[in-house]
Amino acid sequence: MTSSMPTTAMVSVRTRVVVPAASRRLGNATTSASSSLRKSPAANARRNLVVVASAEAPPTATKTTTETPRSKESIVYGEASRLRRAGALRKCAEYLRGSDAREPSTTSRRLATLRVDVLASIGCVEEAREVMEGHRNAMRVRGKAVGMVTLCAWANAEARAEKAEGASLARSLYREATSVSDGGTVKDACDCWTAFGKYEESHGRLKKARKCFKTALDVVTGSTNASESAAIAAHSWALLEAREKDPRRARELFAHAVELCETHVANYTAWASFECARGQRERA
Repeated sequence: MTSSMPTTAMVSVRTRVVVPAASRRLGNATTSASSSLRKSPAANARRNLVVVASAEAPPTATKTTTETPRSKESIVYGEASRLRRAGALRKCAEYLRGSDAREPSTTSRRLATLRVDVLASIGCVEEAREVMEGHRNAMRVRGKAVGMVTLCAWANAEARAEKAEGASLARSLYREATSVSDGGTVKDACDCWTAFGKYEESHGRLKKARKCFKTALDVVTGSTNASESAAIAAHSWALLEAREKDPRRARELFAHAVELCETHVANYTAWASFECARGQRERA
């Protein structure tokens, strides 16, 4: 007798276990740590050495800079130069008349030069003379001579004076300025000789003026730092020859001025006017 057993259907159930993200990260970190521990001893030693070196490295030193305080002379010169550039000549003169400005300008060449130039520009020639006499005396006490640029500024101031003694003194100062050796630059010497030449021309001493202009150009021969000053000297000489009806020489000097400094606009303007006055518009 055969007994029949009921057939039971076997159902396979798959269960999905959800692992939280935090646990996954922890597991990954553990795995990474384990793998690092499994590295060779040499690799771990190198890593530890880098960590120790980084920890023991001294902090980077901070570089500190200290500014040197400006002298009274530098402060006065800077402020006076600013006023002069702005065209406030009378305000500049009043500032330089102050006690704080007068004190350093007795021995400072650049301040004395600036004071004389500003005072002469507003017609205070007598005051400019007093400034220069004080500067000369102060320099003599220190065993030094008045500089070339300062003497030239003084001569320019005297040249503006209308009195006969002013004219005589100006010529004497120009001669002194062009003969001193105070370490002035080539540009300073060229400017001084050019100013001397203009002065002589204004007093009808044309031969002397030509000599001054030629010397100004000779001084800068071979120099590359005074091209503009040299161009002004050649331009001034060209104007003299143009007024003296020597067109060939004037034209040569205008061209030479262009060769010396192509950016000297006044030379182009004067040259064009010269050619137009002679009816040579195609040359202009």
